[in-house]
Amino acid sequence: MTCGELGGTVADVLQYVMETSPVAITFMEQLANCQGLARHLRGTTVDDFPYFEEEAPAMTQAPNATLKHTGAVHVVDDDDHSRDALVELFRSHNCPAHGYRSAEDFLQSYQPGQTACLLVDERLPGMRGSELLRKLNQDGIQLPAVFVTAFANTPLTVDAMQHGAVTVLDKPCSDSQLAAAVDNALRISQGISAKMAARKAARERLEALTPQERQVLEMVLEGTPNKQIAKQLSVCVRTVEARRSRVYQTMEVTSVAELVRQCVSAGLIEG
Repeated sequence: MTCGELGGTVADVLQYVMETSPVAITFMEQLANCQGLARHLRGTTVDDFPYFEEEAPAMTQAPNATLKHTGAVHVVDDDDHSRDALVELFRSHNCPAHGYRSAEDFLQSYQPGQTACLLVDERLPGMRGSELLRKLNQDGIQLPAVFVTAFANTPLTVDAMQHGAVTVLDKPCSDSQLAAAVDNALRISQGISAKMAARKAARERLEALTPQERQVLEMVLEGTPNKQIAKQLSVCVRTVEARRSRVYQTMEVTSVAELVRQCVSAGLIEG
């Protein structure tokens, strides 16, 4: 069975993994011809993979190049030598890096809210790397991860990607491949941070509206004309126009289209 025969959904997932992880190419090409992958992915869509991208950037990185994207790198590995070496590697790329011997140590120390990524090994004392990804996913923590394992298999790879792994790397992998994978994860994290900042700002603007202005806002979003709003609220049209003007000013918009985008960003309405 070939990747094409598996169907568009599986093909999309395989293409994503192979484009974002050079080390995983050989491994995933083998999986593309196995019926086990088809069985495991049956019924899934790209929406089941939080960091799926239709056009993932090329994962190329010169051995000594500076990362294009910055942010904290959290390395979870029980091998002291390997962990320390990785921390030093990313600090040399001007990224604040922190090492943890176990998933439990990481969870005790991690503070969400900053641009960051996770570099985690599967084999850890206590909670495994895949279990850590599931824990973060269940807690609603968006932390793009690079998942590293010497024991990759179909269920483990798919599970990791469904719970926050941007890239799955097969051990052993080079420093340049790790740097490329982490750079991509930090790029995604920066996008998440930007969206969160925009949502916070939009929500603060919404909270600054008076109850009367909020009423007008909600009716404008429903497409209600000013005259109809005035009739429903038992006020004159001029009053509605004044409130609508203050809504636009507070929300920092000049049109209904911009107002809708602000409300989508704030989570008031679905996009």
